[in-house]
Order: sequence, then structure tokens, then C-alpha cells
Amino acid sequence: MRDWNVFVLYLIMVGYGYLIEFIIYILLGSYQYYPKIMPKQPYFDSNLGAIASNFLSLPVSAVMIAMYRLGWGTIALCVLLFAGIEWLFVELGIYRHNWWHIGYTSLGLPTYYLIAKCWSRWLKNPLKGFRKAVLLFFIIGTITSNFQVLGFMILQTRSYHVGWFADPAHDTTAFAAVYYLSVSLFFTLVLMLRNTYPKIKFILAMAFVLSVSLTLKHIGIIKVHVWWDLPFMLVACSLALWLSGLAAARLSRERHAWR
Repeated sequence: MRDWNVFVLYLIMVGYGYLIEFIIYILLGSYQYYPKIMPKQPYFDSNLGAIASNFLSLPVSAVMIAMYRLGWGTIALCVLLFAGIEWLFVELGIYRHNWWHIGYTSLGLPTYYLIAKCWSRWLKNPLKGFRKAVLLFFIIGTITSNFQVLGFMILQTRSYHVGWFADPAHDTTAFAAVYYLSVSLFFTLVLMLRNTYPKIKFILAMAFVLSVSLTLKHIGIIKVHVWWDLPFMLVACSLALWLSGLAAARLSRERHAWR
């Protein structure tokens, strides 16, 4: 049970970190990464740096602190470590602050770790209602966002054009984030319905994804670059929904994911 809680908490903290990044990095342009993995597409290159931080180092440290009940000494050590790495990256030229500051990192990380501790306590008991919905939303967000990244950034099956930002890659990233957050919220609402048959839940969720995709394509927001974009997205969303059902069952200690 503890091993499952470790993995579930990791997914939750990744999803929570992605939401923070959506606000400060994508919408407000707090900083820029230069890992030079995708040098021909600078914004996507920067995305990879942000993903590496929020998918690996930060959630792993948060899970370690929460699950082993580590105190303020360890938290302070982690804050100093990440602040030092941030300073080093700036000096090496692979990371640049716009309006962000190392002090904001140092102030924000303790809160991030305390939230992880709080949610790890929630996971010790079966969850229902608001608490289950909140944690399930972040889990689903982790799953759906990574499928989005695989589609628009790695495989480049589609792009989004809403005119929010001059850089097309930034524009695509911003709307992709809105898209995955909307799908995650809808999947959460569907999975929280207790008196609906599993097949109806699945059909309702997939009908939502299909109708939104076709509508966005029709009005020109989605530009498709490969013929298999829609099949890929439907398969990805089906898998995301199935995994989310397992997560929902885990949170409430149900025997089956799709009752």
C-alpha cells in the first residue's frame, strides 16, 4: 500500500507542478531554459527544461520528504540545493530569469513540500468528495499533459493557433495547457459520478474529447500535420481515461476502477 501511495503522490505533485508552471512560466514568462535539445525550436527547447524540473527533480524530492516525514532541516537542505542549481544554470547560460528570482524559488519550495506532506496524509485513508476530486484532478493532469507533450511537441502531430502569443510554439504550448486542463477537469467530473455505468462514463468522456477536437479543428484553432492525429489523440485519451479510473479506484480503495 505504501508503494502505491508513493507513486500516486508522485503523480499528484507532478500535476500540481505543471499547474504552477502553466501560470508562472507559460502565461507570465517567468524564465527561459536553453538545454539545446531542440535548438531549431527555442520555446519547445525551453519546455523540455521546465518539464525535466517538474517531472523529475522537484516531485521526487517532495515525495521523499513527505513519505519519510523529513523535517525542516531536510527541507532547508533541498531549498539550498535547488537554489544553488538554479544559480549555476544561470551562470552556465542554460537558464535565464525574466522577472523570476532565486528568492522566489527559495520561498515557494517550502510551501510545495508542506503541501506534499499534507496530501500524503490524505492518502492514508480512503478519499471521497472534495479531497478525492482535487487529488484526482492533478493525477489526470499529469497523464493528459504528457500525452499532449508527446503529440504536439515530440511527434508534432498538431499545433494550436489562438493568437495569444507571437511565437507559434508559445501559442501552441499555452493552448495545449488549457486543453489538457479542460480535459482533466471533465474526466475528473465524469469519474466522480457514482451512479453512472462504466460504459456511459467512457462514452461521455470520449464524446467530449471528440466534439471539442472537431470543433477546434473546424474553427481553425487546431492545425493537423499528420493524418493520424485524431486516432492518436483518441487512443491517448482512452488510455488516459483508463489510467485515471485506476487512480480513482486507488484513492477511494475501491476494488474495481470502473464500477
